[in-house]
Amino acid sequence: MTRLVQRANEYRRRHGLLALPRELCLRTYRRLFQNWHYVFACDEPPALCTPPTGLRLLHCREPHGLPDAYREQIVRELSVAMNATLNHDFANRAELFVALDGDQVAAIQWVRFGCHVRSWFVPLRADDFVLFGGTTLPRFRRRGIMTWMIVDQTRYALQRGGRGHSDVKVWNTPAIRAVECAGYRRIACLRPLRAEP
Repeated sequence: MTRLVQRANEYRRRHGLLALPRELCLRTYRRLFQNWHYVFACDEPPALCTPPTGLRLLHCREPHGLPDAYREQIVRELSVAMNATLNHDFANRAELFVALDGDQVAAIQWVRFGCHVRSWFVPLRADDFVLFGGTTLPRFRRRGIMTWMIVDQTRYALQRGGRGHSDVKVWNTPAIRAVECAGYRRIACLRPLRAEP
C-alpha cells in the first residue's frame, strides 16, 4: 500500500492534482480488464537501421556496469521503484541496454535468455531470448529510439541461434508499433502466467 501511495504522490508532483484521478482510474481499468498481452516472435535478424542522431547504446551485463549517474537519472525520471527493479532484473541474469543522448539516458530495454527464464507466455529454449521492460523517457519519445534498440538487441541476441520474443499489453499502441517495426510478428494474445505485483 505504501508503494501505491508513493507512486500516486510522485505522479501528482509531476502532472498535477487534476491529472491524478484520471490516471488512477485508467490504471485500475487496465489492470483489471485489459491485462492481456500480445506475444511476438522473431526468427531472423531484422535489417539494420541507423540510430537516431547522436544516440549510442550502453550494454550492461552486471549492476556495476551501469554508472551511478545513469542509474540515478533512470530512478529520478521513471520512478523510485526502478532502483529495486534494476537490482532484481540484474540478479535474475537480465542484460540492460541503455540508449544515451550525450550524457542523458533516453531509453532502457532489457533482454533475458531462455535459460534464465522460469516461466513465460510460451515455452522457451535455452538460447531463445525475451525483450522486456522497454521504456523511453518522455522527452525522447516519437524519435524511433525503441525500434532502433529492439533491432540492435535482436541482432545481438540472435547470434546465439535462438528465437526472439517480446510481449506488450494490448493497450500499449506505441510499444506494439515499435516491436512490429523491428520485424517481430504477433503469435498470440494471452494473459500472464502469474499475477503482476
